[in-house]
Amino acid sequence: MIFRDLAIDVGDAVQMPAGKSAEEFHRLTYHVQEGFLIHLRRELDKEHFLPDAVKLNVTFGPDANRSEYSCCLSVAGIWINDADFTEFFALDDAGRDRWVLRHLRDSLIDVAARQGASYDAVDRAVTQAQSEGLLLRYRINKLSKMHPCRKLKFNVTRSIQRGGESWFLEVCDRAGNLHETFTILEDTYYIHAARFLRKSRWRGDTFLLTDSGGRITFQKSSKLLVKKYAG
Repeated sequence: MIFRDLAIDVGDAVQMPAGKSAEEFHRLTYHVQEGFLIHLRRELDKEHFLPDAVKLNVTFGPDANRSEYSCCLSVAGIWINDADFTEFFALDDAGRDRWVLRHLRDSLIDVAARQGASYDAVDRAVTQAQSEGLLLRYRINKLSKMHPCRKLKFNVTRSIQRGGESWFLEVCDRAGNLHETFTILEDTYYIHAARFLRKSRWRGDTFLLTDSGGRITFQKSSKLLVKKYAG
């Protein structure tokens, strides 16, 4: 199966250290989850990975009904029942990133072994995450469009940051040189952005982004931009 998603959760039987919460844990781990997923999908390059799952849920800490592994309806689950949250919160940013990345790697390898799959791509993705980082900014090809004048390109980019992500419209020339940047969404999460920004198209000289229902969620006129950079 083509691997598509990786999620982090907190077990419902977890006792957090004093003054800490599951919400804070999610905020501090979000960029690792999303950044590592991008590296992994790049390494897999649309090749089949887990034979029985397109998604992995990694739960830190135990649930009321203690489990270690499950796989149902193409979603696999791993529970790290002995996750040490006191250790996690005591670390600095870089240390927390390494802590989460190690657990995600081990979880993916565990599931791959259970399903009889090779995990070489997992280790390659970890290497890339360590060398390139997890705070990624990259173009969303399916939403980016060449301007009708063929002299400008309107690129939609996703920027993963600590605690969330933001999306931008970057206006470039044909060589990829950046002219201007406009904010589409700030301080959001992928699950929201993916519904909000589903398709793109031109309506005359206006660049449009639409949601899953075809409603316009962002628009930018290109008149002044063309006059300024392609006139």
